[in-house]
Amino acid sequence: MSMTKILVYLIIVSPGIWACRKKKARAERDEETAAISEMVSSGAQPNDSSSSSSGGSTGNVSVYTSGSANGDSSAILSTPVKAAAPPILSNQSAQTYTTTVAISALSFTNKGGAATSCKSSPTLPTGLSVAVNGSTCQITGTPTASAASAVYTITGTAADTTTGTATVDITVNAAAPPILANQSAQTYTTSVAISALSFTNTGGAATSCGSSPTLPTGLSVAVNGSTCQITGTPSGSAALATYTITGTAADTTTDTATVDITVSAAVPPALANQSAQTYTETIAISTLTFTNTGGAVVSCGVSPTLPTGLAVNQNGGTCRITGTPSVAAAVNTYTITGTAADATTDTATVDITVNAANPPILANQSAQTYTATLAISPISFTNTGAATSSCSSLPTLPTGLSVAVNGSTCRI
Repeated sequence: MSMTKILVYLIIVSPGIWACRKKKARAERDEETAAISEMVSSGAQPNDSSSSSSGGSTGNVSVYTSGSANGDSSAILSTPVKAAAPPILSNQSAQTYTTTVAISALSFTNKGGAATSCKSSPTLPTGLSVAVNGSTCQITGTPTASAASAVYTITGTAADTTTGTATVDITVNAAAPPILANQSAQTYTTSVAISALSFTNTGGAATSCGSSPTLPTGLSVAVNGSTCQITGTPSGSAALATYTITGTAADTTTDTATVDITVSAAVPPALANQSAQTYTETIAISTLTFTNTGGAVVSCGVSPTLPTGLAVNQNGGTCRITGTPSVAAAVNTYTITGTAADATTDTATVDITVNAANPPILANQSAQTYTATLAISPISFTNTGAATSSCSSLPTLPTGLSVAVNGSTCRI
């Protein structure tokens, strides 16, 4: 082929070939640009980029791609990229813990980038651990064994593997065992609830309590506060015995104390009958007490109901009747029932009559002559009936004179 033909072919064909190549290059460039932009936005640096940084904090990423057939290059992206900040943890003050006692969470202030994992060197005392909390490191747990003072280095690692460290001095002391004091001898009664019996503890807190031998039926020992306490209601008699109470701390250290306990069978009340009583309505009675030679009474009842105004109640371990009868009542026998704490009972009886109150019976007085301005000698009216409670005159006495109760009668 002659040179002339070649030149003509190039002139005719080259524009089409050139356009195709240009279109393909543009597509490749757009694809590269999208990929690099995505990498930059996520903070990563592409392999086919050139970068520069100052102080390790930022850098400029410039990406180049072929833009012409002769290999000339043109920049298509240039953007600053900020490097991730490493964690910056602050040291903690020395900590002293006690075995079996949960610690308050110990966090390390972080003024840098977020930590995504944490570890300790050397390993923390048994029962304690360090882990990420929020963006920093935190120690939590319950130490289960004592440990001498030691400095622990806590390392926080960020997502980009940069790290920051801080230290803390930790000591774990052994928990103090309980120290229980013996109790004085106790005597209880069946069916009667006991007052709670606590053992003074001057040592470490007890978390569980037991007794050997087993306490009398109805009684039990358990933790109350930081010590051991016996409570309950004995349901059966028990001979004198010494009971050993064991208090156990959370770390399994123990101490013991003793108490002698006797449980006696309940004695029922033994009420004595009362002699017949005659009362007068509206006049308060003298308290009527029933002698009790048995067990103490805790409540009292009566059948049938006492005359209106009278009541039966417990006082000093027995039963008594008090009040002021307000209505007359024929003679009747009343049964008083006294009940002990163990529900045993006894009864006693009393005959009561309530008479209607007698009216006053006043005797007339002889005629009296007085002189104005001169004081009179008091005049009393003989009363052979019931005592008067008030006096009046009709018509009204002369000015300066008055009538009133004096003793059981009226007097001017």
